[in-house]
Amino acid sequence: MYLTMSRILLTGLVILALVIPVFAAPKPERDTAVDWLTLIDTQRFDQSWNESSAFLKEHITQAQWAKTLTDQRLPLGKPTSRTIVKKEFQYQIPGIPTGTYELKVYRTTFPLKGEMNETVIMSRESDQKWRAIAYYIK
Repeated sequence: MYLTMSRILLTGLVILALVIPVFAAPKPERDTAVDWLTLIDTQRFDQSWNESSAFLKEHITQAQWAKTLTDQRLPLGKPTSRTIVKKEFQYQIPGIPTGTYELKVYRTTFPLKGEMNETVIMSRESDQKWRAIAYYIK
């Protein structure tokens, strides 16, 4: 009887260990948003576009992306600090197809503008990699 109960308990724990990860929110292995922002910080705008989501690439050309960042982000200077102030998973975002997203807001200090909020929305792509689908700064 004791051996049977031990096996049932052990089996239950094994099943629980296998099921719990399925329900956990998917997390990037590292802060891929910061890695992507670093490309922008170092003026590698074409590479940041190349490493963005398919959705972003469908809505803005590489040349438009580089021009937008040159006009709007470059004048701020290279950030002196960046701290995450909000992080949440979402599955529906207005204007973007239903999917798995991680919204991150950073409080970033720029030498020529002071503190601003950078928002990056990362999308979990079909290859399971996280890529930027949207970027806002204000």
